Amino acid sequence: MKKLTLIFVCFTISFFCFSLEKENTIAIDEVYVEGGKSIIGDGIQHVQYHEEIPNMLVSKYKVTWKIFAEVYNKALDDKNIKILKRGIFATNIPIADFTHILFDYQQKSVGVEIRNGKLVVKQGMEQFPVFYLGWYGAALFCNYLSQTNGYISCYNTTDWTIIPNSNGYRMPKDEEWEYFARGCIFLPKPATHS
Repeated sequence: MKKLTLIFVCFTISFFCFSLEKENTIAIDEVYVEGGKSIIGDGIQHVQYHEEIPNMLVSKYKVTWKIFAEVYNKALDDKNIKILKRGIFATNIPIADFTHILFDYQQKSVGVEIRNGKLVVKQGMEQFPVFYLGWYGAALFCNYLSQTNGYISCYNTTDWTIIPNSNGYRMPKDEEWEYFARGCIFLPKPATHS
């Protein structure tokens, strides 16, 4: 079976996700994107270079408050995160010193609130995109979603690198973002000389 890449996109926080084809515990509506060779950079402000983009499955929609709350509540149940007065923090990983807020739930405009030790989506906010989520919060969201759906987490929580051969969810690389933003444009085949 060919390994496919799943990309999960939220424009404020972008989650790109890689997975093998299998039934998910938390449903993600995906579309297949054929990879290819692409020119990255605009040649004006950024140097241009060629990049090979893999085939992948991409979420059709931004990460919603509904999905976010579902995943983070599972992480709360598993004691991977902790709710404190200042925000939500990781436990049992290097950033567990409680100086890195994963998610600041106290912002007035966020789509969730804390009730009885759980994240509850505010009425009418279920399908709105997630924001006020830091990089570590996004990376751990991807790992928790991967674990929930039976995939191998992408982020090594010791050094925050991508784990080789992992098949779970992850955030996009800059090159993948640009590839999608350009409409998945492929390079023309090079001319051959006779």
